[in-house]
Amino acid sequence: METTKLSNEILFMQPTYKNNHSITYKKNGIYYKLFKDTTKGEIDTKINKIELLNDMGINDQMVLGNIELDGSIVGYSYSVKDEVAHSNFKTLDSMSVNRKTKIEDLDLLKKKLEHFHKDNIIHGDIRLKNVLIGNNVESGKKEIIFRDLDNVSINGSSFGYDSYLQDSYIKRFGINNNLDNMMFNIAVISYLKNVIEAATINYVEECGLPFSLNSKHNIKIMDSMIKLDDCEKIKTLNYKKRH
Repeated sequence: METTKLSNEILFMQPTYKNNHSITYKKNGIYYKLFKDTTKGEIDTKINKIELLNDMGINDQMVLGNIELDGSIVGYSYSVKDEVAHSNFKTLDSMSVNRKTKIEDLDLLKKKLEHFHKDNIIHGDIRLKNVLIGNNVESGKKEIIFRDLDNVSINGSSFGYDSYLQDSYIKRFGINNNLDNMMFNIAVISYLKNVIEAATINYVEECGLPFSLNSKHNIKIMDSMIKLDDCEKIKTLNYKKRH
C-alpha cells in the first residue's frame, strides 16, 4: 500500500467532514482522512474493515493508501465509488425536501441497513450527517452512501469508537442489529421533524411522538428505547401510514 506525505496545501483547505475523532479533506476527487490520537495499528484495523467490505461488494469507500505526517502514519486516503456519478450527493442533514421525498429517502436507508444486517454488518453510527444521498447520473437512480465505514462491526467485531449512545446500549445488550434500529429511529424523527438528533430522545420524552408517528406500535418501540429495558423490542418505526 502506498504512503503519501501530507502537504500543507491540504491542511489549509476547508474540511469536507469532521468529528471528535477525525477530520477529512478532499482534493481532486481524493479524500484524506486524518485521525486524532489513533495509533498505526488502529488505522490498519480501520483500513482492513473497508477492504473487507469491498470484498463483500460494498464499495462506498475504497482505500488508496496511508497518509504520513512528520514521520508518523496519521490516516489514509480513499476514493468514493464512481466519483463523477456521486459528485452531487449530499448528507441527509443538509437536505431541504418535502415529506414524501423524506419517506423515500428513509426507505432507501432502511433497505441499505437491512442489506448490511444480512451480511452481519452493523454500522453503529447511523446519523444524518453520516448518510449521503443523491442521484447516480449514469443509472438515474437515487442511492445511499455511508460515511465512517471504518468504524463498523463485522461479524461481531468491535466498533472503531463508541459514542455515548453506542456505549450505553452495548454495555446492556452487546453488539447486535437493534443498535442500528435504535439509531435509525432517532434519525427518522430527526429527519421528519427537523429535531437535532442529540435532543431527539428528550424531545420524545417531553412532547411524545410526532402526530405522523404516533401509533401504539411506535409508542412501544420508543418506550423501550427511552428505558433501554429490552433490545428485542427496538424494531424500526412505522413511518409510512400518515404521509
